Amino acid sequence: MKNLISNPKFHWAIITVAIMTGISTTYISHGFSGQSSSYYKLSNGLNICFQRVTQTFTSLMISSFSSDYLTKDFKRTTSDCFEEVNRVLNKVGKDNSGLLSTLNNLKSDYHWFGQKVSKVQMLAQNGEIDILQSNVSNKYSELEQLKTTLEESLTAKADEANKSRNLAMIGTLLAMILLGLGVFTIIFSRRFQNKAFETLAVVADGLDPDFNELTTEQYEEFSQQLFDTIDHPSVANVIKTYIEELKEKSNQLEDSLLKMNTVEDKVYEIPIEDIEQVTQDLNAVSFDLSLSTALERVQEDVFNHGVILNTEIDDQFSVNSSKEILDQLLCNLLSFAVRSSAKIEGSRKISLKSKALGGIAYCKMRINGHAFSEDELGVLAGRDSGTTTDVNLLLLKELTADAGATIAVKNIQNSQTGIVESEIELVFDRTREQQPTTDDRVQRTVVKGNKAQIKEHFARQLQM
Repeated sequence: MKNLISNPKFHWAIITVAIMTGISTTYISHGFSGQSSSYYKLSNGLNICFQRVTQTFTSLMISSFSSDYLTKDFKRTTSDCFEEVNRVLNKVGKDNSGLLSTLNNLKSDYHWFGQKVSKVQMLAQNGEIDILQSNVSNKYSELEQLKTTLEESLTAKADEANKSRNLAMIGTLLAMILLGLGVFTIIFSRRFQNKAFETLAVVADGLDPDFNELTTEQYEEFSQQLFDTIDHPSVANVIKTYIEELKEKSNQLEDSLLKMNTVEDKVYEIPIEDIEQVTQDLNAVSFDLSLSTALERVQEDVFNHGVILNTEIDDQFSVNSSKEILDQLLCNLLSFAVRSSAKIEGSRKISLKSKALGGIAYCKMRINGHAFSEDELGVLAGRDSGTTTDVNLLLLKELTADAGATIAVKNIQNSQTGIVESEIELVFDRTREQQPTTDDRVQRTVVKGNKAQIKEHFARQLQM
């Protein structure tokens, strides 16, 4: 129950259901209210029409043959009155077939009643018949019975619409109560979350200053204690996810630093005080082979994160570089792109293009939905790095220089769609010969050492 109450999706689901229910029930209630009013108006209109029939019948029975109620115009207007009731009834509601049938019978009987009144009036004026002995009274009684039946049916329909309207109003009231419950759960969850953060702050204040030196077992034990202390599932899940991301980045960084220091599965460990600049020749290296090697290394991550990788690779060409460093550079570049794309919500797409142009060759990569920060752009453009700079970017920058290439980065935004893309472009010197000569070689420096030594080396670089 606590997990459900603390879940923001649950809060918004309640509010959404409440709002939609309130709107729909209000609309339905308004429709039933209109139907009820229309049925009552039809009942009143029917009474008015039948009053005219009564006036005609009364004038005939008292032998007021000169009365306006016995004229053809008056009786024609009475027929028009019934027609108007029929027209309105056709527009009200959907299941009025029984009412329409009764009304049609009433109209038809009134037509013959009018004919009978005219005939009896003419015979009575000539003294050929006694009005009281005619069957006009029976015809009027039949009309009155039909009118009463129709009036009761209209009233029943109006009452039924009123009941439906009242039920809809109850639904609206329940929707308002549900909306209030949704707001209450949000307020309650916020207070609950604030309490959890206060508890987290207390735990954080009590952290060992040597937390970064914890062993894996100690780290797992501390993490479990932290999650048990935080009595809020959402906060605990966020922190757990963040810690797992930190662990993953740490492992990736260790792997990258280890690869820099590994050749043919052998690690050359150099004492920290003896780290020296090692010269390494740059020569002709097949770019497409190195790129294929890098793609094979990251293909599992691409599949796991659901990233679409579009490649457009030019024909085989060689660049002036070191094969080992070029492999590391391209692998680091692709890994950085996949990690950046994996953080994007929505379409994850990476475009990779390489091409040889005259004396140069370039490799251009675009990450859909990703954008570099101002600090990252500055570091990659050559400015000094800060204490918060991502180590992966520093590693990419160092590898680019060691590989004999230049790097250019920028953010691109489509003015029509508004989609942002980050672009990384590496430019190499192209070598037309497959085998290098001594004159074509370029001297580059690479720092060698074990993992701890290289970490300290980068730390010193950040402090400078």
